[in-house]
Amino acid sequence: MNTLPMFLASSETLQAIIDAVPTPVFVLDRDHRLVIVNDALCDLLGFRARDVLGRAPAGHLSDDQREAIWRSDDHVLETGEPDDSEMVVQDATGAPRVILIQKRRIRMPGPRQMIPYIVGTITDHTPLRESEERAKYLAGHDHLTALSNRSQLSAALVAATDSARRYGYRFAVLSIDLAGFKTVNDVHGFAVGDQMLQIVAQRLQAFAGECGTAFRMGGDEFCLILTGLDPSEAGATAEDRAVALLKAIAEPADIAGATVTVGAAIGLSVFPDDAGTPQRLRHRAESAMRRIKRRGGGGVGRDSAPTVGERPAEAWDIRADLSAGIAEDAFHLAYQPMVAAADGALHGYEALMRWHHPERGPVSPEVFIPVAEASGLILPMGAWVLETACREAATWPARTRVAVNVSPKQIVDPGFPRTVARVLAESGLDPARLELEITETTLITDTGAVMAAMQALKAIGVCIALDDFGTGWSSLAILRTFPFDRMKIDRAFVSHIETDSRSVAIVRTVVSLARALGVAVTAEGIETRGQLHALRAMGCDELQGFFIGRPAERPAAPRADFPRLLI
Repeated sequence: MNTLPMFLASSETLQAIIDAVPTPVFVLDRDHRLVIVNDALCDLLGFRARDVLGRAPAGHLSDDQREAIWRSDDHVLETGEPDDSEMVVQDATGAPRVILIQKRRIRMPGPRQMIPYIVGTITDHTPLRESEERAKYLAGHDHLTALSNRSQLSAALVAATDSARRYGYRFAVLSIDLAGFKTVNDVHGFAVGDQMLQIVAQRLQAFAGECGTAFRMGGDEFCLILTGLDPSEAGATAEDRAVALLKAIAEPADIAGATVTVGAAIGLSVFPDDAGTPQRLRHRAESAMRRIKRRGGGGVGRDSAPTVGERPAEAWDIRADLSAGIAEDAFHLAYQPMVAAADGALHGYEALMRWHHPERGPVSPEVFIPVAEASGLILPMGAWVLETACREAATWPARTRVAVNVSPKQIVDPGFPRTVARVLAESGLDPARLELEITETTLITDTGAVMAAMQALKAIGVCIALDDFGTGWSSLAILRTFPFDRMKIDRAFVSHIETDSRSVAIVRTVVSLARALGVAVTAEGIETRGQLHALRAMGCDELQGFFIGRPAERPAAPRADFPRLLI
């Protein structure tokens, strides 16, 4: 008959052997009381043996955990079947530990019968689970900015779409690409560029707050989901917030002793107004963003209808037709009047390019201009606009000026000032009657080339206007550095001037700043009488918009009752 060695009869010797085992070990009796624990278990959970022996191990467990453990213990005691379970418990410091408990039944002699006990071991899974969570986090987050990454966007869009359908609200997707970021890397180095990306990420998170989620798509591209928009004003609210975000991104940052600034191209789409599926929403926003980039730089845009970017085959057809249209003189200009805010006197017209396709009919400039920019056709098209506008303006009454939009590719072309001088000489138009409109975002494409071109144009006597002010890379440095004669306030602010106090404050500030700099101010996009009176009261010099006069193929005076509208 086999017998245990005599030294095991000593409880002290048994405890010493158990304490030598590196794996945490415990023994429970039928009443769930701890009768044996070893040093490894005490070290793991941070308690002393004398404080827990004779007690149920329930001090750091929830009621549900305690009930589950006891139910498991009873099953082991009654059936003898082993049990393994993983759970989260708190150690003596209150820190969470993920542990795997493996339990088996043993029977030991008692006074009258064999008594069942539970022998258990504990494996600390905390490092493993932390490693898994870390790997999961890294798989779903950008390592530089800590934002959610591209892999998380699809699931987030599906969740936002499902929730919006269920509760009947709107949400917006903003596709963001930084403008001027390459210059930051080239001038200041990649370390500063990385810090600028981190700052932009922080600004996006702060802007999103509790009603949005920011993502880094890679490089200098980001995405933002804004939820909970008011269904009645979702589009307008999203556009206003996109403009505000544009300004937040463009705030100068002090990095390593340098002042660093970037702009952004922001395309947005709204569910379900612009698209009803996550994929289409994302595509709309990205398409609008790319269109802004093709114009050269930054700004805010919304793509609420299928665009060239969504149909490559059609984009190719339009590009081919654009080439044919240039050769066949298929384009014409429409002229929109600009009037004095004080008395409604006609100051001039803005020349706007129009294309009536022989098969497709009228094609929106928002469709064909991006294709022209991307293909390089904008250079001959821009030259045609300039020549045609100057030739026709030369026949107008004296002092009536013509405004022509200039693309980023035109302004950085070294030969552009010579082209302007030649066109003016051939048409006989006084240089002071030609106004070239340049958007803010054009200024960051190649600052040196733009500055050189503007100085050459000013030497000719041409006026230069800063177009769409407030929607691009807005900075006081622009007004200080570049020699503008006029600032044009974008319609994004004008359209909300009757209802939005922030738009009022922005317009009033721009007008005051322009006066201090000796620069004239034109407000675009006026569509109501209330907007007209508000802008006059703020001191705008000049007004333009459908309420005053729509673009027409032949220059026409503003609406006949305009003087009465000023009363």
